[in-house]
Amino acid sequence: MKRSRIIVNIFIFIAVMLVHVLVVLYTKTTQERALPQKTTVQKLNLKNVAIEKESKPILKPKNKSKHKAIPKVTPKPKAKIKPVKKQSEQPIVKEEIKPEPVVEEDIEQVVEQQSKPVPIAKQAQLLPDQEELLKANYIDSVKAIIEANKYYPKNAKRRKQEDTVEIRFTILADGSVINIELDKPSRYQRLNKGTLTLLKKIGSFKPIPKVLRMKSWEIVVPIAYQLR
Repeated sequence: MKRSRIIVNIFIFIAVMLVHVLVVLYTKTTQERALPQKTTVQKLNLKNVAIEKESKPILKPKNKSKHKAIPKVTPKPKAKIKPVKKQSEQPIVKEEIKPEPVVEEDIEQVVEQQSKPVPIAKQAQLLPDQEELLKANYIDSVKAIIEANKYYPKNAKRRKQEDTVEIRFTILADGSVINIELDKPSRYQRLNKGTLTLLKKIGSFKPIPKVLRMKSWEIVVPIAYQLR
């Protein structure tokens, strides 16, 4: 009984499979029939195609007789301009200027005016800064002359005496020196005497610049005595 059942089941399986295969084949054939047939497209050869050009209408020229003839204009000859003759120029006569005779009295007046000294009021005035600079330069020149002529007394030098002496003196307009005195004397008398002797030997300096307008000038100069 078992074998018969197995055989029956096998036949049933085979039958089902055959039915399934038939169904599949049938569906494929129906689909192929339903598909539209491919249409063949013919390719055009453009080389063989001739393009016809549009023919433009040819315009016929109008009759020339309708247009009026334009008369030719002949230019008139230009009138010749005759050059105007220049009038004869008269020669320019230069007048000679004769110098006036110089009188001896006039020469004497000019000489007297030139020989007179220029008053101080008419001289150029210095600015304050210029005046201070000029004074400083003059004092520097006085100090330079004193330093150039300074000498160290031998006794003070031997005893190694060092100090600074301030001396006061007056310079006149012509540069001469008067009123020599010690403004701040040293404790060493030899240095004081040497300083007074120094100014007396110098005697005079450069004249005071006239621009400063000073008749006399009192100056105090320190003189240092130091051993090197």
